[in-house]
Amino acid sequence: WEDKLATLSKREKRRRIDCEDLPPENRVYYGFERTHLVDGREVPKNLIPLPEVARDVSHDVLGSFRPIRARHGTFALLAGHDPGEIQNTTHFLKPYLYRDQILWVVVDRLITKRTTAEQHAAAVKRHVQKEHGLNYDVDRRDPDAMTDRVLVMCDPHGRGETKTDYDTVYQAFIDAGLDCFNAAGAEEVIKGQARRGMVNRLLDPEVGLPRLVVAVKPDGEICAPELVKAFEGLERDEGGRAESGRKDENDQTHPPVSVGYALWPFESPAVSAITRRRVMGALRGAA
Repeated sequence: WEDKLATLSKREKRRRIDCEDLPPENRVYYGFERTHLVDGREVPKNLIPLPEVARDVSHDVLGSFRPIRARHGTFALLAGHDPGEIQNTTHFLKPYLYRDQILWVVVDRLITKRTTAEQHAAAVKRHVQKEHGLNYDVDRRDPDAMTDRVLVMCDPHGRGETKTDYDTVYQAFIDAGLDCFNAAGAEEVIKGQARRGMVNRLLDPEVGLPRLVVAVKPDGEICAPELVKAFEGLERDEGGRAESGRKDENDQTHPPVSVGYALWPFESPAVSAITRRRVMGALRGAA
């Protein structure tokens, strides 16, 4: 039961386990709240400063993937990318071990408008080099040198007029020297309802503390303000459909979708418990 509850949000538990007849939830990302009450005190919930006692476990969590070109490289940052004709959106996350749970922290984002896949991929590489000290070119004299990199998970939804064209998007990232993978793995697609359910479960799990938060800098600046705006503002339409609005300059769906793509290979219901056991095992082995 513990593993089962860990894959549910509080609302899902009430509906699926307690069999409550709940009214429709209008907010798409109902799990997100800036603060909540704990023992009668209002404290940060999904918008927090980085916890000082947390342990960075990026290498352990992301180590199930291997770099495409840097043979002995390691991944120190996770990115989710949602391509679009009007805007290309990439969010950056880091996993921490906090109170024996994996805590995902959105630490940064890069949004470019009216850019090609090649232009955005190049911008991502410059950004992670400048802001995170990652993805510097491997020394040709020492191709086996260790180098920390960003792991990019991309829209997996195939070819077509309204779908990701692998030849342009994935190859653009790889040609820019980035490691880009299909977020769905062996699956053909990631269903929107399942992706949104995973994000809500991480924002507001039935068991334990929130496991997905957005970082706030010491000066109070939110690291991903567009994501927070989307979490708070996206609502279902009159037909109950989520993320169904016009894909224009005001489209807010890209930020949460990109975060969902980043997290799916590690936190989808089928693999969430496996990810945690792998990390805990790695830490015990290193002790």
